[in-house]
Amino acid sequence: MIAPLFLLFAGWDVDDYQRGLELVRAGQWEAARRIFEAAWADSPSDKRYPLELAGIAYHNGNRASAKRYLQHALRLDPHDPYGNDFLGTLYFLDQNTEAALKYWNRIGKPHLGAVSIDPPSPAHAVLLDRAMAFSPAALLKLRDYRTTTARLDALQLFTAYNLELQAKPQEQFDAILHWANPSPWLRIATAAGGLPYQTLYADFRDAAGSGGNWSNLLRWDAQKRRILSSFSAPFRGDPKWRYTVHADARAETWNLDTPADFRMTRIEAGAALRAIPSGRLSWTMALIAASRHFRGAQFAAGFSAKYRAAATLRILDFPEHRFTLDGAGTWDLARLFSAHGGLYSQGQAKLAARWLPQSRGRDYEIITQARAGKTIGQAPFDELFLLGVERDNDLWLRGHAGTRAGKKGSAPIAASYFLSNTELDKQLFQYTLLRVTAGPFFDLGRIQDFRNRFSARSWFADAGVQAKVSLTGAMTLTISYGRDLRGGGRAIYATAGAAR
Repeated sequence: MIAPLFLLFAGWDVDDYQRGLELVRAGQWEAARRIFEAAWADSPSDKRYPLELAGIAYHNGNRASAKRYLQHALRLDPHDPYGNDFLGTLYFLDQNTEAALKYWNRIGKPHLGAVSIDPPSPAHAVLLDRAMAFSPAALLKLRDYRTTTARLDALQLFTAYNLELQAKPQEQFDAILHWANPSPWLRIATAAGGLPYQTLYADFRDAAGSGGNWSNLLRWDAQKRRILSSFSAPFRGDPKWRYTVHADARAETWNLDTPADFRMTRIEAGAALRAIPSGRLSWTMALIAASRHFRGAQFAAGFSAKYRAAATLRILDFPEHRFTLDGAGTWDLARLFSAHGGLYSQGQAKLAARWLPQSRGRDYEIITQARAGKTIGQAPFDELFLLGVERDNDLWLRGHAGTRAGKKGSAPIAASYFLSNTELDKQLFQYTLLRVTAGPFFDLGRIQDFRNRFSARSWFADAGVQAKVSLTGAMTLTISYGRDLRGGGRAIYATAGAAR
């Protein structure tokens, strides 16, 4: 009995990997799984076992387990060819192109065959070719894919697009840019989206065939009149650079919880140049001139000139977990040319995280962001920070309405602020270009109060629910209901804006 027992234990110690493989060949998947699991527990640094367990999980239709086993194996050997190829393929099947490229790139894959546009776009051929950071017969790198999508996003030529990889023989892939132009109905929907708020939008993509976009807004609300026109295009036909010129005129009625209203008029014009050197980084510099006047209020008025520098950076990107963290910063240096004016500066910083918890699709989406801003010097009233839901403001504190009886001034106004917004979106319906989502949100804010109107409550906490109805490439209608958890107020708000 001694010899057989010795051989049994020797076989378990030395040949369990081969025994597992034999069971796999015999189709005894569960028995093979048990052997590989036990052997891996005894030899946790041996990458062969999680690799084989990944194959068994995939055979059993459990892609999630297969990915976990492969990630274990690649932590032991990040450059294992089989593990990287297998894991990249699983993400490719999930239509997660960025995650697939991350692992394929480790082993010098994938090589491109053809790069094409579907349907063909002769008018945009040169511009789109310059936007592509990769070329045929070359290795498609993740950073080049991201740079290409960032430049295509900035071009804003198409209602919707998809940069697809299509598998070909000999382990090659074709890159195909699928795109669609807005239908007349989508153009009408975009233009009419603001009519309930006495606003008309008129956007013209690819003006004069140069890749330029001309956006216009006209609001005839007696309390918040506004005309805005903006034109942007690639600088010298290079999608890496983009310039914008704009003009903006407003005439608004304000009330800061006082018996009398006051009227503000403001005219602004500016020019900006944006650079997109990669998919991780972009920066902007701008010059802005403005003139403001106040009737019925003693605020510093007159002409101002401003220089702005801004940058955005992708700080973290885990495509396999569908998680991103972006950072952004803006710094303004300006001067108000009036008897009560002078130099002033404003800085803002932002962190924004986005997580899609499922392996594919957008059934659930969690977005959270934190922003802070500070003013140094005496900034004009119209450049202070307003926290609340209002059409000309993006610092949403969704339990605080930015207007009362149509007049601005009811929300917190500050020289410095902190604001965080967190929301969960659950997809309720999707068909072709229409998507409907809904979910809860929570906003937290703090201000350095203006005129001490909210001095007893420098911290604000709002919670509620919101719904979004999106027409891809056209517009998004957002409806929210928020409660001020500290002050007891509430805000019901609806707005139409650019689709996300």
